[in-house]
Amino acid sequence: ERMLRWPVAFLLGAGQNTLPVVYAGNVAVAAVLALEAGRGGATYDVGSDRPLTQRMLLEGLARGLGRSPMLIPLPAGVVHAGAAVLQRLGVTAPGAEGLPLSRVVRLALRNSPFSSVRIRGELGWVPPYAHEQALERTGRWLREHLEHDED
Repeated sequence: ERMLRWPVAFLLGAGQNTLPVVYAGNVAVAAVLALEAGRGGATYDVGSDRPLTQRMLLEGLARGLGRSPMLIPLPAGVVHAGAAVLQRLGVTAPGAEGLPLSRVVRLALRNSPFSSVRIRGELGWVPPYAHEQALERTGRWLREHLEHDED
């Protein structure tokens, strides 16, 4: 959210890589389906409920936040080189302090390896919220709650 406050935001690479992001409302529907089917002990991946690129994620959140930053792609080589320098300086990625920054960047630049094929086939799961709708809802929620927190 913070990076979307600026008039310019950067994409890691071209921004076309898919991300394993899923809306909580879609997870809730998947959990109910699994429980109703008596599959409470089964595991299902819902991390790729619909293909979502890095660019789509930032654009959707920005709309919900009422922002429209220019998204500028940073070449993957530049991102890797920058991560190597920052890692030598002891910088870590927020929320991933135990992982080397170079690994976080490698993961962030590749496509999501997850598939929701099994839950779709076995339980007929169809996520009720499209990414556009879910991201805008999330952005609006963040805008409303972060504005109150900053006061």
